[in-house]
Amino acid sequence: MRRACTRARPAPGSRRVPAPARSCFRAVIELSKEEAFEVCGRLALVHQVLVRNGEPPAAIELAWVFDLIERRVAG
Repeated sequence: MRRACTRARPAPGSRRVPAPARSCFRAVIELSKEEAFEVCGRLALVHQVLVRNGEPPAAIELAWVFDLIERRVAG
């Protein structure tokens, strides 16, 4: 894979962005019914937009996330 930029050093005057702090996640994330409903609704809307804009691979990935959340909420 080719690199987009072949410079060894940053351009003069550019600022380096520090690496983000390491995150620790809980084993279980709790959502209220309302929050889960809101997440699913927004995922469905974005899925429709992606399909309409000709982005089927991205729409399929988003549908997978929607299905996962729906299974956890309904199951």
